[in-house]
Amino acid sequence: PKSFFFHLIITAVLMLLQLVHVHADAPAPNHAWDFRSCADGQDVTDTGSDGGKTASPNNGPTCSSNGVSLDGNDDYFDITGWSWGGTTSFEVYVKY
Repeated sequence: PKSFFFHLIITAVLMLLQLVHVHADAPAPNHAWDFRSCADGQDVTDTGSDGGKTASPNNGPTCSSNGVSLDGNDDYFDITGWSWGGTTSFEVYVKY
């Protein structure tokens, strides 16, 4: 009853605090591109700690406040000076 719900709420709060703590310890990304603020046909600037790389649109991807839309056929972004190597991770939000 009441004690069960109180315990459940306390547990949820503690789990949330742990998530915040883990997130706070996460390193800043070396490279980051926010496609939610892009403009059609315009390059997107790297805002990560290493910066300096540009994502250039090819074949007409469409930008909006929700991000970028690719047609599934030939739209893509080319990243200048990009080379693969070392530890790599990606964070992507997809709306389908």
